[in-house]
Amino acid sequence: MKIIYFILTGILLSSFSCRKNSPEFFNGTVDRNINGCSASTGFVFIIKYTTQSNTEDSLSTLTLPTQFKLSGTKIKFQMRDLNSTDESMFCNAMITTPKQKVIYNVKAQ
Repeated sequence: MKIIYFILTGILLSSFSCRKNSPEFFNGTVDRNINGCSASTGFVFIIKYTTQSNTEDSLSTLTLPTQFKLSGTKIKFQMRDLNSTDESMFCNAMITTPKQKVIYNVKAQ
């Protein structure tokens, strides 16, 4: 019986002590805009970034602030997947783009 109380106490303490971490920041570089893709908010930009596991990846986004829309600009940012309310890009060329993400809290690196 004491073991059950011990296990229940451990589960309760661990559930209260866990908290959701804020999204991580990524370091990246603005690669270029995609000429064949756009949306009502503007052109699509490709961002190359390094993941936490130290591998390189890339994403496409419509939410890059104007002051960072220059190829080669190094940025630090947070990102999330698209919601149903986010605008999707439209491509009129036969190209394969990286997965579209929403980036926010963009800062110069």
